[in-house]
Amino acid sequence: MKFSHKHYAPIIKSKRGELWALAHLQDATRHWLTPVIEIHSPNNKTVAQHLLAVFKQIANAWPPHLPLYLDTIWLRDLGMTTTQVTAIYEAARSHQIQFIPVIHLTDGPNSLDAAKDAMQLDQRGVLLRLKSNEVASPAIDGVLNYMGTQATQVDLLIDFGKQSMSLPDVLPVTRHLQQWRNLISSSGVFPNSLMSLPTNAWNSVPRNCWLTWEQPVLSGSLPRNPAFSDYTTRSPGPAPTFGMPSSNVRYAVADNWQTQMRGKLKGGGGADMQPICASLITQPFYRGPQFSEGDDIFSQVASGQLSTGGSTEWVQWSANHHLELVAKQIHNHSGL
Repeated sequence: MKFSHKHYAPIIKSKRGELWALAHLQDATRHWLTPVIEIHSPNNKTVAQHLLAVFKQIANAWPPHLPLYLDTIWLRDLGMTTTQVTAIYEAARSHQIQFIPVIHLTDGPNSLDAAKDAMQLDQRGVLLRLKSNEVASPAIDGVLNYMGTQATQVDLLIDFGKQSMSLPDVLPVTRHLQQWRNLISSSGVFPNSLMSLPTNAWNSVPRNCWLTWEQPVLSGSLPRNPAFSDYTTRSPGPAPTFGMPSSNVRYAVADNWQTQMRGKLKGGGGADMQPICASLITQPFYRGPQFSEGDDIFSQVASGQLSTGGSTEWVQWSANHHLELVAKQIHNHSGL
């Protein structure tokens, strides 16, 4: 699998919200992106039960003929053996998921051995996911040697985490920059919480993840242009446990998110989603019900045709709109 910098590799959690958003993409859009799916840790299930449920959802969300990246980062604390990590990949394989394993410099032998076996068996390569301060580390060569591979067979993801991208500084010192099969850069600047923003009003949150990718790519000054990645409408980190969420919409536009938040779900605030949606569809930035499945639902909730949903549904609708917008933004960008 090889793609150009005009490609989208969103990092999403294996939760029902994001997987629904993925499942309800338009057919063309699916070919413009390759998701990086982080398997979230189990709560009240055994690992086997958790993986069975997760992979069923992933198989329903993503076509079996299209690849995806599979990252077990949030399962590492479980102290799994090579056999147990291998069982994760076997479970994905049994659901016809065309996965590419994700590895990290901090991975131990158990994770690396399982990824190496999967790489050799499936012949789809591997994704090395680095923090932005790891790109010049000699340990990269150590991992490549351990895996018995070379950069030309490996995709590289440079993850800036919660910070904006600094591509002009990081790319020139990136080890084997020109050799990686695919190069991706990611940033997730969406705030951890919207609680500091005014309620009952639209607030603009800059999409600095996008701006700090687009501008240097357009400048033509980078030694190699990476594909784009973000965390959609979430902040980087483990999957949240919602607690008492407030009704909210996180609506991506060209260079920012338009957000609005109202009452808390457990305080009877679920009904507040209807006036939020009613306000959304009157805004000049609203793309219309045909733009995405999420936009269609926003319109139907506004008119009272659909229920106001809950925290999972709110993630579904905003994330689906976000994925459609960013994939189309990249694909249709005349300057890239």
